[in-house]
Amino acid sequence: MSLRVSPVPLIVSLAIGIFACTPKTGSLLAPAARTVPVGASFKLHAIAGHHLNAQAPHSCGVGGIVSSIDASGMECKFTQTGTAEVRVGVCDDAVSFCKFQTHEVQITKD
Repeated sequence: MSLRVSPVPLIVSLAIGIFACTPKTGSLLAPAARTVPVGASFKLHAIAGHHLNAQAPHSCGVGGIVSSIDASGMECKFTQTGTAEVRVGVCDDAVSFCKFQTHEVQITKD
């Protein structure tokens, strides 16, 4: 007598596992300012249950300088007016996924 196992439960289990590891849509960044005066500090943080990946390549955009970065957040200083697209790598705390996030900031004279 042989035991025959259907592949369907295995396929369903794999599909559920894949979706469980897929990040939710929407921003993984905490709400942050959309307008910042030139020369001022601007900081981005990840939402609860997530952190910034300090090893990922980050950018404060054109005219922006990364002044500090760690798992709790990234700080930028801007040297010119205009629009800056800040880019950071965010991971969930379990490190089951990491994803780049962007935040657009208008840099004003004052």
